[in-house]
Amino acid sequence: MDLQKVLPQMILLLLFLNL
Repeated sequence: MDLQKVLPQMILLLLFLNL
């Protein structure tokens, strides 16, 4: 797992769910 790729995806997902 590449954290530099997974971390931003998780952040975007959290932001999207919070809308």
